[in-house]
Amino acid sequence: MVNTGKPSTGCVNCRARHIKCDEGKPACMKCIREDDGECTTPMAKSNPDSTASAGGFFGAVASPFATSPSIQFNDLDLYDESLADGLLSKTNSEFDFADLTTPITTTESCALSPSLLSMESLYDSPFMPAPPLPRSPSPVYPVTESHALCQLATASIPGTLPPAIETQAACFFAANFVVLPTPTSRFGHLDFLLPLLRTTPSASPLIDAFSAVSLYSFASRPSHRDILPTANVAYVKALQSLNQAVRDPALKDGYATIASSLLLALIEVLSPSSTTPRIAGWPSHISGAASLLKAKGDDVLMNSVGRSIFRTVRHQITLDSITNSKEIEFGTDWWMSRLASDDILQDAAAINVEVAQLRADTNRMMTLPRADPAHVRTVTALLRAAQHLEPRSAAWFERLLQGGHACVTTPSPATAPPALFPRKLITFAGFSVAVSYMMACLTRFFILELILRCTAWLLPPGGGGGATDVVDYKHTPEYARCRLVGAEVVRSVVAAVPYFFHDGEGAGSTIASTLTFACGLGGGDAEVKGLSGMCCLWPVFSAAGSDFATAEQSDYLTQKLEYAGNHLGIQSSRIFLMGLSQFRFPSFYIERDKSYYLSSSP
Repeated sequence: MVNTGKPSTGCVNCRARHIKCDEGKPACMKCIREDDGECTTPMAKSNPDSTASAGGFFGAVASPFATSPSIQFNDLDLYDESLADGLLSKTNSEFDFADLTTPITTTESCALSPSLLSMESLYDSPFMPAPPLPRSPSPVYPVTESHALCQLATASIPGTLPPAIETQAACFFAANFVVLPTPTSRFGHLDFLLPLLRTTPSASPLIDAFSAVSLYSFASRPSHRDILPTANVAYVKALQSLNQAVRDPALKDGYATIASSLLLALIEVLSPSSTTPRIAGWPSHISGAASLLKAKGDDVLMNSVGRSIFRTVRHQITLDSITNSKEIEFGTDWWMSRLASDDILQDAAAINVEVAQLRADTNRMMTLPRADPAHVRTVTALLRAAQHLEPRSAAWFERLLQGGHACVTTPSPATAPPALFPRKLITFAGFSVAVSYMMACLTRFFILELILRCTAWLLPPGGGGGATDVVDYKHTPEYARCRLVGAEVVRSVVAAVPYFFHDGEGAGSTIASTLTFACGLGGGDAEVKGLSGMCCLWPVFSAAGSDFATAEQSDYLTQKLEYAGNHLGIQSSRIFLMGLSQFRFPSFYIERDKSYYLSSSP
């Protein structure tokens, strides 16, 4: 080679032969083809354990950590609720803890729990991309004896590279949104992803959907907004993969296709595609998941993964229907006739589904003329149905407390942190109970709204004789009752918020300290999880905008919505904040119904 005066970046062997080095990493290909010994490429010397990517996001590369799992989910039936207690209660000695051959610096490093690594590692699979350039380091999670199977980094070591941004994103998503079942909480959140990612074929849309939602969850944090373009590309690819899957008879009936729709719906919550006062893309993905689930039939309930997906879709379709005043797809009977039991969570789901359907019926009747006697009879029946649901909802809250599923405490003024606003605190036995509680609070708000809307609609015109002289619904006994109940529901939401956002020491147990996430520390983790903000969006929004909330309560809850958007990456919270600046509930709906009446009056 000609000496140009610049130091050569080629390996020593190629320089000695005076041939051009291809500078392959970690080994020069020309050296590999020769039989004269090891390549002396500087990269290979400094990091002999590194391997090259086969290219692209799904290239075949080695995992940054070695795993030797003693428990594997080889089929869907193995991941069952009946096995969760024994699997998660195993002692540390029963698992093969992985050792790092080369510590790696990362910005969002964490410790993986046994169930995630039992897939022969989620990251020791086609999901591992090639390492990117190093990013500025952030504090790393300390490794705990009870949960850590590996540690991505403890210190920066010269000559090593951080894991790829996609790898960091996948770990971050698992540490913030994937909750595993435990002996105290039978149901997790998105836990069906673990066995599905282990068994799904490479052509499955779930791989692209998981990549997209991981990148969006990572990019939604303030320190990683620069990777948002990468997340957008991944989202487009995931949409294309899902569209192809629903046209493929071999893929459209699979669990992975339904799970992909749910993950794309989650992306719309993390980073909505529209700035209008609604999350536009979320309902379409949820509706698609429900249609795929219905097409699969009762076979979906034959194993634990299917049952977990069914519960998730039912919760999302109920939330979509109740918040958008839509009829329940496929009817209430179809959703409630499956997984039927007297479980307290099933009872809450039944009330939620009934309220969703009742709200859709009421919303349709509010636009009809009041002079028709048939319409009056229908609205009267809707009022009676709502009044019947209210004591059922109240009884459910009592059962929750009496059964030990939730605990109410009063913080001491001496120990409560200054940021802690509520006069009482509510903590929960598990994630599923906490989510059902917040959903029940939201449902109860809507029950009160239905009672007051029907009451106001049935009121006759006042004695003034004018079409606009309408009796005020606030002077009715129904309003007096709803005002007392509504104020109590607002206090209940405020009391539960510290469990999700933990305002500091003295706030009691929190969602991060009591749940087992698929990646991270588990108990004692002081970080507020992104799942906390996502679970609280609608209940906190409804309580903050309620006519029955005090100014102090509304300000406290509004701050939590701002925190969810600015710090937890739940960008849809900005849409809810826009709504709070314009609407109050239920007076907004009642005034809208009145405008329909006045516009139709002669």
